[in-house]
Amino acid sequence: MVELSSAARLYQTRPPFIIAVAKDRLLNSAKLLGTMIERKRAEESFRILCEQSLQGIAIFQGSPSRIVFVNPKWAEIFGYTMEEALSFSGDDKWKLVHLDDREMVRKYYHDRLSDDKVIPNYQFRIQRKDGAARWVEVFAGRVNYRGEISIQAAYIDITERKQAEEALFKSEKRYRLLFDHAPIGIVHFDHKGIHLASNQKFSDITGTPRERLIGFNALEKIRDQQLLQAVKAALDGRLGYYEGNYLSVTSGKVTPIRAVFQQIPYGDGAFYGAMGIIEDVSVQKRTEQALAAEKERLAVTLSSIGDGVIGTDLAGNVTLLNRVAENLTGWPEEEAIGRPLARVFPIINQITRQVCEDPVSKVLKSGRIITLANHTVLISRTGAEMIIADSAAPILDENGVLLGVVLVFRDTTEQKRAEFALQNKTEELDRFFSLVLDLLCIADTQGFFRRVNPAWEKTLGYGREELEGSKFLDFVHPEDLESTLRAVDRLSAQEEVYDFVNRYRCKDGSYRWIEWRSSPDAAGLIYAAAHDITDRRRAEEDRKKLEAQLRQAQKMEAIGTLAGGIAHDFNNILGSIFGYTQLAMDDAGSGEVNPEFLEEILNAGKRARDLVKQILTISRQTEQEKKPVEVASILKESIKLIRASLPANIIIEQEISVKESIILGDPTQIHQVVINLCTNAAHAMPEDGGVLGIKLSELFLDTDSAARYINLKPGRYLKLTVSDTGQGMDSSILERIFDPFFTTKELGKGTGMGLAIVHGIVKNHGGAVSVNSVPGQGSAFNILLPMLQGQPESTDNYAETIPRGTETILLIDDEPGLLDTGKRILERLGYRVTTKTSGVDALDAFMAQSASFDLIITDMAMPNMTGDKLAREILRLRPNMPIILCTGFSEAVNEERARDIGVRGFLMKPFDVRILAKLIRKVLEEG
Repeated sequence: MVELSSAARLYQTRPPFIIAVAKDRLLNSAKLLGTMIERKRAEESFRILCEQSLQGIAIFQGSPSRIVFVNPKWAEIFGYTMEEALSFSGDDKWKLVHLDDREMVRKYYHDRLSDDKVIPNYQFRIQRKDGAARWVEVFAGRVNYRGEISIQAAYIDITERKQAEEALFKSEKRYRLLFDHAPIGIVHFDHKGIHLASNQKFSDITGTPRERLIGFNALEKIRDQQLLQAVKAALDGRLGYYEGNYLSVTSGKVTPIRAVFQQIPYGDGAFYGAMGIIEDVSVQKRTEQALAAEKERLAVTLSSIGDGVIGTDLAGNVTLLNRVAENLTGWPEEEAIGRPLARVFPIINQITRQVCEDPVSKVLKSGRIITLANHTVLISRTGAEMIIADSAAPILDENGVLLGVVLVFRDTTEQKRAEFALQNKTEELDRFFSLVLDLLCIADTQGFFRRVNPAWEKTLGYGREELEGSKFLDFVHPEDLESTLRAVDRLSAQEEVYDFVNRYRCKDGSYRWIEWRSSPDAAGLIYAAAHDITDRRRAEEDRKKLEAQLRQAQKMEAIGTLAGGIAHDFNNILGSIFGYTQLAMDDAGSGEVNPEFLEEILNAGKRARDLVKQILTISRQTEQEKKPVEVASILKESIKLIRASLPANIIIEQEISVKESIILGDPTQIHQVVINLCTNAAHAMPEDGGVLGIKLSELFLDTDSAARYINLKPGRYLKLTVSDTGQGMDSSILERIFDPFFTTKELGKGTGMGLAIVHGIVKNHGGAVSVNSVPGQGSAFNILLPMLQGQPESTDNYAETIPRGTETILLIDDEPGLLDTGKRILERLGYRVTTKTSGVDALDAFMAQSASFDLIITDMAMPNMTGDKLAREILRLRPNMPIILCTGFSEAVNEERARDIGVRGFLMKPFDVRILAKLIRKVLEEG
């Protein structure tokens, strides 16, 4: 307008040419004004259009670009005011785009500015002012806005549409998952019966792959008329149902199925086709068949079971009775069904005669199994009464829902009578159990007392509460544990154990001897009865001691009887020794030595040694352990002793005709038997003498022969017969000859124990004694002893070479002559020898030079320090020192006791050089 005013003034004041110029300028200004007016009108129209638009509109301009225009809808979509949007800088505008989509939008924007080809619209997420993300679709293009190239963008909020699409996608996905993985077959047909779709389960049921089913015409291909009618019914708008064995037309597979077909309508009343739901009922069919079979088995079981069974519903009405229940109640099943249980099954208390509570009600209240109380009586339809045992239980379905109650009961009348009788019997046995004076108990094979009677307290001092539940082995004497365990093993093996004896500890700590009789049962229990035999054992021990004393006295009596013969033999031996020694000395004086004289002296010494051995054997006070012994050798030794003690007018006739004479016995006692019998036979001879017969033979007893003797078994026996030609015995004497202290001799001529001891010894060896005697014709005693196979080991072997050595030996003996002889013998065997005459000196020498000695040989009987004490001291100083202990006779030590001390060798004097040499090497080599 300023320019137009200026042109007008110029037009009024200037010349024409100037007026012409001004006119031209005026016309241009008018045109420009017109253009501006039109532009303003267009901008106003654009503004009005944008403000009323349902799309958010924004214009971006400049470099860096910034927002120069937004409409109200844009502000509504983005959550900012229009003024806030116009104030954004170039970088601020990008915060309007979601971070995840920002790079994509930035690229599209720059591509559009550079006029590159880019899609006209796209979708992305915006970031509202309140932080919420929204989906928009943008339509953008290049425009000339106010004379500059700009980007105009129109935004449509599509968040709800996106959410709907997402929900639809998820719904379709769920539907597809359900369709594809449904446990039942699903199939779609169109209105012409053409197969459109099916799931995998449908293919599994029909046996046909899904791809082969596409285009399948059910109306033309299905052969089963019932199935075809079900499909047609669905296509006609009705519900189609089918159940049967489906034969696949493509695979030939037969499958029991159940199918339902229904039309699929559109919303406007038209229909799309039909859908079928097909279920494979193979398992159900098998289950139904199994259930039918189970019902049949149940019916058979209920009819054959030994108990009565009644079923009821929740109202307590009877639903079933088995055959036993019919018999016990008197009600047939067809009459009982539907009646109240109390009518069919009336029960009362046997004692009070009151009606018992209905068991169905009790089960329904508690929801658990209940049993009837004792003394419950069932009154049958006929009026008969019976004692019953009963239980009632709830009947539940597979979901735990209560359906009814079942009662199981039986007639226990006879059982109760038997229990009553058993109770009376048990009470009687309990009274008897408590009154018996002997020990009674019930135990188990694990070693525990289950029950004991009161006699335990009287016998051992323990009460029942102290024993029951305790281990019986805890009361057994330690020395008897092993034998007791063996007895328990036998009982565990179902063997009975009789006459077993062990010691039990009393409450005061003492022990008593108990004799047991025990029997096991199949349940692992042991029933035992025991008797206290302590007094009997003590009496037996006293009797054994007395018998031992009497045997020893009888031995001494026998030795006294043989004393004259022993002295005669010993004098003869000494005479030989003196005579040959003098002859040898005379020859030595002349410078000659006669070996025959020395050999006779040695033989006489051996006879003297053997004679002393026999005397020691007979006089031995303790019994030896039984071992294999040769009876013939003992018999020959005994005859030598007896021969010297008998008068010359008594002739000994001996007959030893056996090749083997081995028994398991005590050689001392066998000596005693022979001497007793021979001495008695000699005493029975008249003054003018007679014949003493001694015979040893072998005898075999079969079953019949062994039966004539007490406790003899069939087998091989040695028979020793000792006979005489004396006065004989009548029957009155024969009946008593084995009684203790019975004798026919004059006072002071004997103890009367000889034959009693013989009888005891033979019985202890498993043998028997018999006597044959006729008055005036003499007597014969027969001894039978069971034989063993084999020969006893020989202790002498003179053919062996005498072993030698070079070790150093300390030799101790208080007899100088024996010490010198021993030293010479050992030196001739190659050994270096140091001698001492006392244990004290020997100990001092050993302590001074203990490493110098390889072996100690010591006598037993020495003053101040005996050989066993010396051995203990030396072994205390040098535990592995080899020692040989020698003795002529000692009750203080024997080979077993010497071994206990630690002594390695034991030798009886006098000894043979060969035996000594062999023992030395044995002891040294063991060390």
